[in-house]
Amino acid sequence: MKQALKNLTAQYCPFLYDIIKNKESIWDKVSNKFEEKLEIAKDIITNKGQILTENSLPILLGKAEEGDSISKDFLKFIDSEIKYLFDSSPIELKEKTVGLCKRLFLEFDTVELSKPNPTYLNGVAEILVINKLIKSGEYTLLSIEENLSNGKSADFLLKKNETNEKSYVEVFNIHVDDEKVSNFEDFKTFIDKRIEDKYSNKTSGLDGSTKQIFFLCPVIWSGDSIASILKEYDEKFSLQSKNILNPCSLVQIDCKGTKYYHFGLNNYVR
Repeated sequence: MKQALKNLTAQYCPFLYDIIKNKESIWDKVSNKFEEKLEIAKDIITNKGQILTENSLPILLGKAEEGDSISKDFLKFIDSEIKYLFDSSPIELKEKTVGLCKRLFLEFDTVELSKPNPTYLNGVAEILVINKLIKSGEYTLLSIEENLSNGKSADFLLKKNETNEKSYVEVFNIHVDDEKVSNFEDFKTFIDKRIEDKYSNKTSGLDGSTKQIFFLCPVIWSGDSIASILKEYDEKFSLQSKNILNPCSLVQIDCKGTKYYHFGLNNYVR
């Protein structure tokens, strides 16, 4: 199992493989956890006849090997984003960058759920958000998983290049079940509450000056069927005054058979 994962990673995510190829502890953890997942799945198939398998990096690698073009394109995209972050990170943060990549491998459920929960996307979102901010040319990454004075942590600490002002950024992933979305108003009420609850939890106990430079960046994962509702939500987003950035989402664009990805971040950290 471990060697198979190494081979597939080297083929479909060559840069990711390059930065973790000698970290045997990562390969051991991934292969052991995935073997556990397969063993449990075997029992479920015997008892229920089938399983619902959520996507994860090991699953996508397997699909790519089977010839699935969507998986190949997505893995290529992820690999390019990992490379950009690693190349952009200062030397002292290289190891923490590798830690973010480790999450992509290890975040999957060993027991299949009634509704697949692709938790590996949470790590993808963190990489996409920080890359978007760095690519803007306005910010420099200072730290990953920076401790806060209230005993919690923020995903990133940034410096604004023009003023040297520092900002904390926390990425908040929201996975939406399209089937449960009936209209815009209910969607807005649900998402707003999730975001506000997360912001309150993260900033509780922070002093005023720290809270002023703490920003929450929501990332919404949903299907195509609610694209119009998600667009309307973004256009009517009303939580910016609370240091909450406009929500982001990852969109796949098909241009004459070639897949492109766009990750939205409409307003940067002030």
